[in-house]
Amino acid sequence: MDRRTVLFARDRRLHRDVLDFSGFPELLTCGDFFHLLSQVVTVLEHEDASWRPEDSCGRPGGLVDLVSQVPQLPTIVVPDLHGRWQFFQEILDFTPDFPGDSCSPFDGTASVAALLAQGKVNVVCVGDGLHSELHRERWHHALAEYERGQVLGGALEAEMTEGLFLMELVMRCKVAFPRNFHFLKGNHENITNQWAGGDRPFRKLAREGEMSRRFMEEQYGEDVLYLYSHFESLLPLCVMAPRCLISHSEPIRPFSRQDIVEALADEAGEVVYGLTWTRNDESQEGTVAAMLQELLPQWWGQEEGVESLFGKNPFSALYFGGHRSISESYRLRQGGRFVQIHNPRLHQVALVFPHRPFDFIKDFIRLDNQEE
Repeated sequence: MDRRTVLFARDRRLHRDVLDFSGFPELLTCGDFFHLLSQVVTVLEHEDASWRPEDSCGRPGGLVDLVSQVPQLPTIVVPDLHGRWQFFQEILDFTPDFPGDSCSPFDGTASVAALLAQGKVNVVCVGDGLHSELHRERWHHALAEYERGQVLGGALEAEMTEGLFLMELVMRCKVAFPRNFHFLKGNHENITNQWAGGDRPFRKLAREGEMSRRFMEEQYGEDVLYLYSHFESLLPLCVMAPRCLISHSEPIRPFSRQDIVEALADEAGEVVYGLTWTRNDESQEGTVAAMLQELLPQWWGQEEGVESLFGKNPFSALYFGGHRSISESYRLRQGGRFVQIHNPRLHQVALVFPHRPFDFIKDFIRLDNQEE
């Protein structure tokens, strides 16, 4: 049986193959991609209401609630991926160990993939799977080829092969570990490049949104394009986890729990836009504090912080997001409560424990030895 086919089965064989997987980017066949998309769409459409509260239409809403898990688990927060498939594989292979922390559940014997299979950790990706940010020259070549009428082959195919390979790995993990692995919608989760429902067309280094859609049409056809777009429409927008909130971007204004739960059913897309497209300094002041107070009241107002690079961190809960690129390890906004973590040159994740506040020195984990 083909290795990829085995990975589509939601059983121990799938878990085992995800644990052992190592490979290099290649495009799935049209049939295999359609099958995988069908699998992950089915998972997202039927997520358990205990961690994905239903909206008023009875469908999984825009919020993932990991606070109600028993026992509460550590959360690994993954920044924007943008085609960085090696980074994603490093995350799955990483073996966490905190020997100086007697309450840490990690002992250095199990990889993140193994911990996911055992239900002992949550992994939350803030979104943005496609459109590399580091391959500027490749995008320029792809644009030149595209303007000459070339869609398949060449630079655009190399770009899309890496991005879709990453998303294949993401989908495999969601199918294998639906309770503990979550990929949020970012502003780049817009394969049709539409202006609707909170989505906006995208271009930066080239005409990335338009070119990606055209590639999908040429390589896979309208059926796969539609199913991929449907997959994106089912992605959650925000995670509430022990001691942290997570969304793709800084929230543009305070959103209530019910606002987020109902967000995917709102055709206007106010919450979708407000959690995926917010620019620096566009958010209302006090937004993050208001959301932490409402969504994580059990950790609001406690001043039991730990020493950080900037002295004492007084906040028992923080809000993590990506979207806007930074040049340092992290950047603080909203009075120190919002933590930007998207440095496209670093392979770094944040690890948030339920039993103590986030430590800015110990809890950012570098998975690479040097910058790309």
